[in-house]
Amino acid sequence: MKKILVGIGIVLGVVILAVVALVLFGQIKLNSARNFVHDFPKTHVTSDSADIILGERIVTVRNGCIHCHDADMGGMLFINDPMMGQIGGGNLTPTLLSDWTDDEIATAIRSGINREGKPLVFMPSHEFQYLSTGDIAAVVAYLRTLPPLDRPNPEISIGMMGKILYGLGQFPTLVPAASLVKTDLPEIEKPEEAATMEFGKYLVNTSCTGCHREKLEGGPITGAPPTWPPASGLSNMQARAYTEAGFINALRLGVRPDGTNLKEPMIGSTARLMTDVELVAMWRYIETVK
Repeated sequence: MKKILVGIGIVLGVVILAVVALVLFGQIKLNSARNFVHDFPKTHVTSDSADIILGERIVTVRNGCIHCHDADMGGMLFINDPMMGQIGGGNLTPTLLSDWTDDEIATAIRSGINREGKPLVFMPSHEFQYLSTGDIAAVVAYLRTLPPLDRPNPEISIGMMGKILYGLGQFPTLVPAASLVKTDLPEIEKPEEAATMEFGKYLVNTSCTGCHREKLEGGPITGAPPTWPPASGLSNMQARAYTEAGFINALRLGVRPDGTNLKEPMIGSTARLMTDVELVAMWRYIETVK
């Protein structure tokens, strides 16, 4: 019995040391990523003549910024888990952004860095980098019109599991600017907003690939709460009995063609507020993805 207990103790000791080593490795890698100063190309955006109404639609519906920054864009915690940590979106009202230039805000959106060039945490710029300059300018213009809210940015702390996953390369979306944002991306030309495959591709690239991945193959959503299932693959959807009407109903009503319900984060997603033009365009692109 004594030998068995000693053996168990040795195994537990090895496991604890391994976990500690992984946490330390992740912490070092994360600190290095968060403190690295990037020199991404400037966007040269000005919000003077930008479309404020379009900016509001991008923020509140198409890109769902309110899911991370709250409905009033005053900031909120959206992950509060003992293992993953506390992660939140900052206050984007004029209270905290009034001394930021249009270009600084636009660069934060497109490249996921702050005014000092250091990466923002969990800022989905790996999607937003595909927004056109006009759309980014519209977002900046809309943010300028928000009522100022005197709310401090949420405190961010990365938990043990978050550090381990980042250290192992399984959580790149924690600091997208470090590895997912491209420095040589050409200027994005936005298609006409119409029910076309081209506009659908634009919408999918800028609002769906963060969860469904760049090639829409789906899979586990890194950093997601444990209640979220893996993202579904969006290829060959006709093989799962999806039609254009079925796709639209699924997003609007939360019910798949087979009668089963969509799960988080699609339940309650702002995608349900998209127009027929937006949803038809997305479907016309998705049905081409094999």
